[in-house]
Amino acid sequence: MNKQPLLQLSSEQLKALQYKNLEVAEYLVNFCREHNLKVFLYAGSLLGAIRHKGFIPWDDDIDMEMPAPDYRKLLEIWDKEADTEKYSLVYQTKDYNDHHLSASIKDNNTTFITTASVDTDGNQGVG
Repeated sequence: MNKQPLLQLSSEQLKALQYKNLEVAEYLVNFCREHNLKVFLYAGSLLGAIRHKGFIPWDDDIDMEMPAPDYRKLLEIWDKEADTEKYSLVYQTKDYNDHHLSASIKDNNTTFITTASVDTDGNQGVG
């Protein structure tokens, strides 16, 4: 499903969203370093890093991946080791469908509702 914002963002709003995503990604990278987990950019974020030396100008998220064993470990330790006051690890379970195929780290103090997330009851934070 293509994730589109419900509103058209101004360039200033898009920049603020990109910076918040960068903050979340930096937290994840540091968390992974502390716990010896591999994580890396992929898709549009990797392309943006190489081609634009940062974000693709119109992109509103950061795409990251992990090897499966590291992802399983992340799921095991997140609630015990992460700053869960500030960030949530959100992923689909048999009881919860957030309409994404992958997990997300969400900032608990923000809201960013897209057409894909507008009808979900889960965390709507930037992530």
